[in-house]
Amino acid sequence: MGILDQLGIEPGALLVNIVGFILLFLLLRKFAFGPISNLLSARAQKVAEDVQQAADARQEADAHLASIQERREELLAEVDTEADQARKRAQHEVQRLLEEARARARERELHAEKNIAAQTERAIQELRADVTGLAVGFSERLLAQSLDTERHQALVDKFIEDVEKMAAEEGQT
Repeated sequence: MGILDQLGIEPGALLVNIVGFILLFLLLRKFAFGPISNLLSARAQKVAEDVQQAADARQEADAHLASIQERREELLAEVDTEADQARKRAQHEVQRLLEEARARARERELHAEKNIAAQTERAIQELRADVTGLAVGFSERLLAQSLDTERHQALVDKFIEDVEKMAAEEGQT
C-alpha cells in the first residue's frame, strides 16, 4: 500500500468510493439506463414506423402521380382527336364555302353571258335597222339619179363596202 500512500490516496476512502460507484452504477442501471434504453428503443421504433409511413406515402404519391400522368396522356389524346375533328370540320366548311362561291360565280357568269347575248342581239337589231336605213337611202339616191352601168356598179360596190365596214366595226365592239 505504499504506492497509494505516496499518491495521497487512503485505502478506506478508495474502498468506499469503489463501493459507492458500484452502487451508483447499479442504481443508474435499474432506474436510469433501463428507462433510457426503453425510451431509445421506443424512439427508434417510432422513427422506423415514420420511415415506413413515409415510404408508403411516397409509393402512394408515385402511384397517384402515375395515374395523373396517365390521365394527362388520355386528355392530350382527346385534345388531339378533337383538334383533328375541328380541323376536318373547318376544312369541310372551307370546301363548302368555296363551292358556294364557285356556284355564285357561275351564276354571275351566266347572267353576264345572258346580258352580253341580249346586248349583242340589240346591236344586231340596231345594225339591221341601220342597214335598212342605208338601203332605203341608197335606193332613194338611186332613184334620184339616173344610172348608167358604171355608176350602178360603183354604187353597189360602195354599198357592199359600207356594209362590210359596219360589220367590222360591230365585230370590234
